[in-house]
Amino acid sequence: MIEQILPEYYQYAIDLGYSVATEELSFELEDGEKLDVTRLFMNTSPPSPIGLRSDILKVEPYWNSFWGYIRTSSWAFDGERSDLHDLISSIVAITLRATNNISTSLLTQEHPLTHLYGIDMSNEIHSRLISFERHNLMNFQLSEETEFITGRIIHSSFLSAFIMDTVLSYTEPHIPDFKSYHEKAKKIATYLDGEYNHEKHNFMARNKPFWAWFRSFESKISVFELGSKVLDKLKHLFSKSYIPTNLEGVTKKIIITDKLGNAVNRKRYDKGLELLEFLESNYEQVKIVPIEDRFFILGREHLISIDDDCGEKSFKDEVKAVRNRNDMERSVLFPVTQFVWQEKINGERFEKLIRDIFVVDPSVRWIKRVGSGTQGDGGKDLEMEMVFKKQILIDSNEPPYEIKKILVQCKAYQSNVNKSNVQDIRDTIDMHGADGYHLVVSSQITRQLHEYLRNLRDRGMLIDWWNREDIEDRLRMHPEIVGRYPDIVQ
Repeated sequence: MIEQILPEYYQYAIDLGYSVATEELSFELEDGEKLDVTRLFMNTSPPSPIGLRSDILKVEPYWNSFWGYIRTSSWAFDGERSDLHDLISSIVAITLRATNNISTSLLTQEHPLTHLYGIDMSNEIHSRLISFERHNLMNFQLSEETEFITGRIIHSSFLSAFIMDTVLSYTEPHIPDFKSYHEKAKKIATYLDGEYNHEKHNFMARNKPFWAWFRSFESKISVFELGSKVLDKLKHLFSKSYIPTNLEGVTKKIIITDKLGNAVNRKRYDKGLELLEFLESNYEQVKIVPIEDRFFILGREHLISIDDDCGEKSFKDEVKAVRNRNDMERSVLFPVTQFVWQEKINGERFEKLIRDIFVVDPSVRWIKRVGSGTQGDGGKDLEMEMVFKKQILIDSNEPPYEIKKILVQCKAYQSNVNKSNVQDIRDTIDMHGADGYHLVVSSQITRQLHEYLRNLRDRGMLIDWWNREDIEDRLRMHPEIVGRYPDIVQ
């Protein structure tokens, strides 16, 4: 059975020289359902901390999920190893972005002592998971496209291991020298946060060869002191493959390479440059590499990592802000598409339109209609399963993704939809055993309903809503859908 579902990317990892293994696992979902999967383990070498993981559902159509895993061993390194996990995952992420246009997220796994005994270990980085949600690898079926992109990830990860070994001399002892960096760590902490606090800051230095690391968990900034030779080599390695186009947005810097865009918060960007000036006094040779949840500044002697929402939504929001700000840029970046909506809309047809929009969303596993647009819906017209990136990682055996059942309610109204038109959402979610709720209206929602939905989301509930403009934004990305519904929108 395993041989029948092993993908080509697994064989490619073997051909490159990865150390591989498989294991049969079973996970219990919140509703009690069990998922049986085959897990593929792919490490760049037997002792390497750089690995890739894939879970393959053991029933057709054999859904795959794919992520990276970074964890060092106490057999290989002395001392607390947060610096290693932060640095190695950063090098992997930079290599993926700079050589193969892969934009990732770096997720820190919660320390087992915190989970088991409630001990606060929030100033340590126990391990890192690398998530590929931007490239729709949370939940996917095998195709030429997915085999191609996973192959690129496997190739870049192998290259990052080579960079760690040759450029950063990873296999050398790197003997901990904690005390030697204490004064400098205190200076950086004071510069960023006013004073040093061992609960909010962590640092490490290692010798033979030297590198040093500082992390502010308050400012969410890491500093790696690696020396000019290492930084020069890194910049040279990526000089031909990473040639970004930089645009000034409204509040962010837009960075695009080969049609893949990220957006960096300008205040965070300026803070990073100011920190680099504090450390080096000169940052003429700076290179900026963004990924989904942070960006990196490569200076003369330092690599700085700054947590920031630089991902797809941030990019699209900033491009939209640019479009609204400047008519000329709007005409260049976005051919104007105006939609004309019919005055009267059939509820059942509207549900089908919304279903078709969700079908092309790669994070939706399945979606189905549960009634007629003319019948009482009990607060739901559509049901779907969506894949989300986990916010908290507890068990290293768990994949970084989770599946949620979402109820979708569609309202084809001529007038604005208000709170009285919507059933109690908490009761609706509980009644149907769902995890979240999504309201879609053909018109607009009132301020009162908007505040109600936002308050529910602020309390941690999985709530979302679309009005007419949100629907139009998605139809612009998928104009083929519009032609199926001339009775609704043209």
